[in-house]
Amino acid sequence: MTEKPAIKFRTRRSFPVLYMFAVTFVATGILIGLSRSTAGRVEANKQILFERAVLSALGVDAGQRPSPANIHQTFLAQVKSPTESTAGAYRLVRDGATAAYALPFAGRGFWNEIRGVMGISPDGSVLTGVAFYEQSETPGLGAEIVKPAFTEQFRNLKLAGGSSALGLKPAGTKTSASEVDAITGATQTCTRLEDILNDALGAWRREMGLHESGGAAAPDGSGEDG
Repeated sequence: MTEKPAIKFRTRRSFPVLYMFAVTFVATGILIGLSRSTAGRVEANKQILFERAVLSALGVDAGQRPSPANIHQTFLAQVKSPTESTAGAYRLVRDGATAAYALPFAGRGFWNEIRGVMGISPDGSVLTGVAFYEQSETPGLGAEIVKPAFTEQFRNLKLAGGSSALGLKPAGTKTSASEVDAITGATQTCTRLEDILNDALGAWRREMGLHESGGAAAPDGSGEDG
């Protein structure tokens, strides 16, 4: 009687499937391990980006080329965390008094979320600055919102009353001190950013009990902009 030749495992039809499963399992395990090992560093980098944006919006100097350690130390030394009385805003404290507020904002840009911070005077009537720490807008167009040429326009910007505290207008068309030049070719990004900033400012002013034109609101609501 003739013996049947032994079937090698590698020649079985199930081998490619099992092989790919094993490779995928090992690769997935490696990726998960790497992700977990770097998660702490990623979160720390995000926190530093946020703290740098807060300091920039408040006009706080952390040095010409500040290290992450300098940024963090400056933030801890001068900025206080939000409380119920600040309506979600951080506080810049100098000589025991609130020198300015740092209000985080976020909203949908043209492509994805835009996140940043506004520095606001204690009476809510002036911006001390605006800085961004997350955006995915079009390079060379909407992404220009992070450049100093754009953000410096918000430094000490007088805010208007009503629901439109500030405006982003096409270059050369500004008509008031509360308007800045929009980025040419980035109409969608600038239109959405204008809404994001005004919505955040309006909600914060109301929660803080401030007139939308700045100053404390009357207890009965009288004197508000119509």
